[in-house]
Amino acid sequence: MEVGLNKRAKVLRYYEVECYQICYYLLQQEAGALEAASKAIYDLFLDERFFKLNKDNQKKLMRHAAISSALKLYKNGFFKQKHPSS
Repeated sequence: MEVGLNKRAKVLRYYEVECYQICYYLLQQEAGALEAASKAIYDLFLDERFFKLNKDNQKKLMRHAAISSALKLYKNGFFKQKHPSS
C-alpha cells in the first residue's frame, strides 16, 4: 500500500530540522547544509520503505541520508574556493 503525499509531508516535516542540523554540523556552511538537507529529504520522500519503518529506524535512515548527502556535496567540490594568484 502506497503512502499518500500528506502523510509523507507530515513525516518528513518531523525530521527536516534535525536533517539540516546534521548537514550544517558536517559542512559548517549554511547554503551547503540547505542543499544537502534538501537532497536528503527528497531522497527520503522517494523511498517508500522509509514510511513503513518505525520512528527509530526512520531516524537512523534520515541520519544516514543527511550524512551521505552532505559528504557527497563536499566530495563533489561544492566548497572549493578560488584563490587569486599571488
